[in-house]
Amino acid sequence: MPTSRCRRGMKTGVAHKSYGVALPMNQGKLKKLLRLLPVWRWGLAYSLDRWIRELFEDGCLSTWQNAKSFPSCLSQRQWDSVSRQAKAALDSWLTNRQNDFRGIVASSTLDDALKHELHSINLRYAWYEHVDDEAHHMARRLMKHLRKRHRMPDLSKCRVMDMDGKIARVEDARNTKCERWAVVSTLESGKPIRVPIVADRKLDGNLFANDETLSNHLTIRFDPEGNPSGRLITTLPKAKARTQGETLGLDWGMDCMFALSDGRLLGTRMSDWLKQRDAELTELTRALQKSGIKPSRSRRYRNLQRRIRAHYRNEIGRLFNKLGRERVKEIVVERLDFRSQGLSHRMNRLLTRTGRAAVSAKLKRLQELDGIAVAEVNPAYTSQECSRCGYTARNNRQTRDLFRCECCGTTLHADINASRNILSRRSRRDGWRSIRKQEIVRMLNQEHADRCAHHGEHHVGDAQTSGAAPRRGKPHERDASAEVKIQTVS
Repeated sequence: MPTSRCRRGMKTGVAHKSYGVALPMNQGKLKKLLRLLPVWRWGLAYSLDRWIRELFEDGCLSTWQNAKSFPSCLSQRQWDSVSRQAKAALDSWLTNRQNDFRGIVASSTLDDALKHELHSINLRYAWYEHVDDEAHHMARRLMKHLRKRHRMPDLSKCRVMDMDGKIARVEDARNTKCERWAVVSTLESGKPIRVPIVADRKLDGNLFANDETLSNHLTIRFDPEGNPSGRLITTLPKAKARTQGETLGLDWGMDCMFALSDGRLLGTRMSDWLKQRDAELTELTRALQKSGIKPSRSRRYRNLQRRIRAHYRNEIGRLFNKLGRERVKEIVVERLDFRSQGLSHRMNRLLTRTGRAAVSAKLKRLQELDGIAVAEVNPAYTSQECSRCGYTARNNRQTRDLFRCECCGTTLHADINASRNILSRRSRRDGWRSIRKQEIVRMLNQEHADRCAHHGEHHVGDAQTSGAAPRRGKPHERDASAEVKIQTVS
């Protein structure tokens, strides 16, 4: 049997941080990098095609590509960097499809034995192994379905060049105002250029204060106007897992960015800011369309999108940094959805792409640099379940912000109620991530019925996907102690 897909080689016990840097080079050096960019793009597409072909033909991916037979438009060392960048893009795509695959199998009606085999295949990225059995046939069918919904990465328009130390050696500068430069290989063999690097002041401070080491690695990104910016990578030991502190459930909202199970609402000002920017984005899009101009070709439109993304990422980072400084040992999250009914489709798409990447990066950072564990649970019905008595019904969430249990009368902010359900679901086996929604609501209703069996009559939840009418008795009197005070944090 072929081995499973090989991971990118990263040292265990080592975390990575990146820092934005300016690259104030002259026009001659900039032109040489701009001449390299289209060849680099072509190389990315060529290398990615070879990786994909290897996955389909061999059933797994090797650790590296032998680029000796590749076209001579790039040097052997440049091909190594191009190949790693292409594989990183494919790795990211495969990881997302692995999550999609797991969700489809978990919510399916397949028998448990076949589900177990499919989960095992998915865990090993072994969908295309040369094995002729029912499970692998099913796995390939599912992957074919996912490939139709999510296309493979297209690197032909990539504006990023990820260079390792073989072709972008970072060293102390000599006879220049900049402290560092990168010796970068270009298309001219034996004639590298020295690109000045102006780093963030935090970089030098952390290199001396922490056990950070500067890696011999440079990422160069070009904006649509051809202006370059860069990022440097540092390595440092991973933080030890925290053994003391509280465990928090976290729910994503739009009126507030995060709702925590301890009753706090974080980022309450973001909603109004996003609505203002959404109005600007919609008005600008309408004006451009009337003028016959594509929004993507408008510098003003791109700058507005860039401003929204930057503010959104910064706010996410600020709030997670705040949690990292608190006595928290674990954060329990759901699969986050960044869409809001009060925003346009264009803005929701922008926030989804930006927010998902930013939150994933910050959660990984909390684990590696702060030692905070992160657990993911199935979010099904967390917005309809009462965090106090467990009663689950659609009508429990009466408005977008208000949750009032029809059974016990508990009244609190809807997002805080959901965050407490997310926290309690941490105690379920595997966070119920491998259980279908229909099975979850059946178990919730059964547990509530058993819990309330000593009452003369009780509610039967109406959250079933069938939409059946609820069967209810009289709700219990509202418990005044169920009211909670909400602390908002902007």
